[in-house]
Amino acid sequence: MKKEPQIELFGAPEPADPNVAWLERTLTVVGDWMLAKELANASGGRLSDRDVRLLAEGSDCVISGQRGYKHLDRATAEEISRFVAWMESQGKKMIGRAERIRRHAHGRIG
Repeated sequence: MKKEPQIELFGAPEPADPNVAWLERTLTVVGDWMLAKELANASGGRLSDRDVRLLAEGSDCVISGQRGYKHLDRATAEEISRFVAWMESQGKKMIGRAERIRRHAHGRIG
């Protein structure tokens, strides 16, 4: 049996990437949460846990959380709301950190 080559990702791919489509199809068929490790195993060794995270970032319909990854079409309204709130919270924390660093840079950056 010919093994698929390992995928090398260097940033989140575009939503049209065939690997993103694979992730979305897999999560749609499973219909429930899957851990990155489970998805990596389902890829036949082509993906690492980190690759799964990057593919999810590239998708417009994959949510994530402590339970793993799930397709938006298989998620409840509560799961989607929890994901959106978590992402917004993380974004605010990142912006706050960037602002603090900018203030402490004392004019060394523009």
